[in-house]
Amino acid sequence: MAIDINREIAFTLKEYTHTYNTLLKQYLMNHEDFDEKQFVEIEIDFYNLCYDNSNLTKSHYEDRYVYSINGGNCEILIPKIYDSLITFKEQDDGWDLELALKYKATFTKILKFLKDNKKLLSNINTKRYNTLLNSAETSEVKELLIQIFYKKMSIFNVINYINEKTTNETHDIFINEFNFCYGFISCEFMFHVNEDDIKEAIEKFENSLEFIYVDEEELSRINSFIRVINNQKTVFNVTGLSSEKKENSEKIIYLNNLMIDYQNGFFANEIEGFENISHLRSVYNYINKKNNLSNTIEKPKLSLEEINPYPKIFKNYTAYTIFKKLQEEFGNTNENLSNYSFVFHKMTYEDLIHFDLKQQSYFSFLDDFDISLSRIKPLANIGKIAFRESIYFKTK
Repeated sequence: MAIDINREIAFTLKEYTHTYNTLLKQYLMNHEDFDEKQFVEIEIDFYNLCYDNSNLTKSHYEDRYVYSINGGNCEILIPKIYDSLITFKEQDDGWDLELALKYKATFTKILKFLKDNKKLLSNINTKRYNTLLNSAETSEVKELLIQIFYKKMSIFNVINYINEKTTNETHDIFINEFNFCYGFISCEFMFHVNEDDIKEAIEKFENSLEFIYVDEEELSRINSFIRVINNQKTVFNVTGLSSEKKENSEKIIYLNNLMIDYQNGFFANEIEGFENISHLRSVYNYINKKNNLSNTIEKPKLSLEEINPYPKIFKNYTAYTIFKKLQEEFGNTNENLSNYSFVFHKMTYEDLIHFDLKQQSYFSFLDDFDISLSRIKPLANIGKIAFRESIYFKTK
């Protein structure tokens, strides 16, 4: 595909990351059979050309120094760069050397950003990682995930990154999106775990296993996620279940955190493509602990209009209002199963719906809105996660 030399050029990394998603969406609209990987490759070609156009090479000619673009090896000139660098003055052979150095530094950073994306997308194509990364709606969250996975960014630097990229108004939106991505990655990770590793992990961590307690009805709805390992029932990627003992319940080993610990252990190799998931979990835990501590200010008493009408479903009135906004956005369509399965997973994950809520109670609640559901789709099977996530963010 020919390079458009008259297109817009980003002259700072911040400008480029801010416009990345817009450029990607425009590209996908114009090339419906392509995906993000092709977009990144084209962007790399373009910014390599930008770098070459700003690379002024010095040589000696007739007792003076002269400069040429990339040593005379630049086949295509970009007018915007050329026009801004040439000064027509005698000094420095008529070139703005300082500006050229600035351009090179910027284009180097943009190329690094793109190559990191390409590396991650290469893993994506072979490990269903594409859906995982696309669970990040904004380029800022996507970039943070890349940095954590490939550079093991320290928690201190993560906090600084979040503070730099957010304002008071956008901070909670950023945290919510990051939390959702972590949950999605944790779920996706489990689909790559094999049974022999589970057996070894249970033996190795037998004194620190996590359990959930389920009754007969709950057991029937999570049956597809149950694995019997060494005569013990195990489960992964489920929400809405209690970790507290209760009568007439069965104890089941919960695998997600166990297998993250195991795959990062001394005696085990990590699953390729999830190199720093343990560190990502540490970041997730720290961020949310810090966030919860900052939200301990006493809340004002609710007015009569702010009383939660479904206290057995929602934790508070705010949670109920979020559902109402989602219900107004999603409506009552043939997408109900996917839409309201997403709502169930998302609001449970964000501690807005009671963790031990039974699915049947959720279905009965939806009946009040003329929405009929008979099951909950697993999160990995819902589809259009980024689209639904963007709707969710609008409601908060």
